[in-house]
Amino acid sequence: MPNFSGNWKMKSSENFEELLKALGECEPPPKKISHPPP
Repeated sequence: MPNFSGNWKMKSSENFEELLKALGECEPPPKKISHPPP
C-alpha cells in the first residue's frame, strides 16, 4: 500500500462530507474543515 502520509492542501470541498461518510467518519467535520476559505 502506498504511503500517503504528509501535508495535503484541499483544492475543493465538493462531496467532501460524502467522502468522509464513505470512509466511515460518523461525526460531521467542523465548518472550518468542510468549508475552507477560497
